[in-house]
Amino acid sequence: MTNILRRATRVEFDDDGTCRAYSANEDLLSEFSTPYDPEHNSQFETPITKDGRFLLMGSWRFGLLCYDVHGGELVWKKGPGKIRNIFLFQDRVISEVCDIGLQERDLKRGGLIHRYSMPSVECLFKIAKNEIFTGPKSRKYFLMRIPGFLEVRELPQSLLNPHDCTSFHIANVDRKGRNLIIWGTEEFPKRNLNKPGRQHFRRIVSIG
Repeated sequence: MTNILRRATRVEFDDDGTCRAYSANEDLLSEFSTPYDPEHNSQFETPITKDGRFLLMGSWRFGLLCYDVHGGELVWKKGPGKIRNIFLFQDRVISEVCDIGLQERDLKRGGLIHRYSMPSVECLFKIAKNEIFTGPKSRKYFLMRIPGFLEVRELPQSLLNPHDCTSFHIANVDRKGRNLIIWGTEEFPKRNLNKPGRQHFRRIVSIG
């Protein structure tokens, strides 16, 4: 078990990829090189395991990487790349892979346990302890349970995008009881004189 004083609680990155790991007392624990790309990685989290031992990073070029925070060593790396959102669930790593879908890997060695094909995937949010929101696939979004990507509910895109905007982006999703609260942006056609251009929205969707 990691000594609590040596447990990494946060990291910071330089633009050249240098990573610095700090304890809760702001002591510098380690400094090491990574393929961090500020343009890509600043959009997504780089989670640290609860015991403060491992750092997970997604790379557009190199895939999913796991580092030993204290020594800075690369523990494992898994392609093919285009990794966006990452989060941890127990001893699993859940990742969103552009043009491919969702992957669930073993934290210890990075082995692939489950996959869910979704070439058009645009978002992945953890909305409860063992529940995620993701999509779209075949003009549908999904509530799923993890591990295993078990579909709990299908939500037609028309329910979330009722104005059928051609530019529609979900920025965040939260669950309150039997409702989903969805934030994002949508862009109305110029011919729509009532709501021209891009608009922010907050939408409540019942999931029964």
